Amino acid sequence: MFGLGVLTGLDVPNEQLAYTGSTENAGNLLYFSFGQYDQYTPIQILQYASTVATRGKKVQPRLVSGAYGVNSNSLVYTNETNVLSTVSGDLTNLDTVREGFRTCVNGAGSYCGSKIAAAGHNIAAKTGTAEVTGKDGKASTNASLIGFWPYEKPEVSFVCSAPTSSNASGLQANICSEEIMPAVIQAYYGK
Repeated sequence: MFGLGVLTGLDVPNEQLAYTGSTENAGNLLYFSFGQYDQYTPIQILQYASTVATRGKKVQPRLVSGAYGVNSNSLVYTNETNVLSTVSGDLTNLDTVREGFRTCVNGAGSYCGSKIAAAGHNIAAKTGTAEVTGKDGKASTNASLIGFWPYEKPEVSFVCSAPTSSNASGLQANICSEEIMPAVIQAYYGK
């Protein structure tokens, strides 16, 4: 319903799925319960964030919204927004998830990081980490941040994924929320 584990319909050829587990033994089900069994592509996670932002409208992601003719200002191609589906049922739980995103950025303690909160624009986001073994054989962490803004009427959804961005020796700042996304937001509004 939210775009995880399925093709998103991204407007590029040969979209692929990430790893989806099929073993139902108890240990793997425990990993699944906190998000470390199946794997999802960044575009699937972006579609999830967008579906949360829009209160259940799953939109086909697109890289191109339109194209102009060579040496002209005439629009020759338009890639319209395509709503693929809408989450059915009571949306109370989805509203709770949205509020959790907002609280991660704006709540006491700002669990999403002080710099993402200071970026303004009423951002709602959620951090994530996944423990991995790096190419050097050492334990490290993939840091991520997903979200949308502005909270009341979302215009932008985002995903930041920073593979092996920190070692697993202790709690470290999430590079997505403290460095990457604040710079992206600043550049977005500076365009």
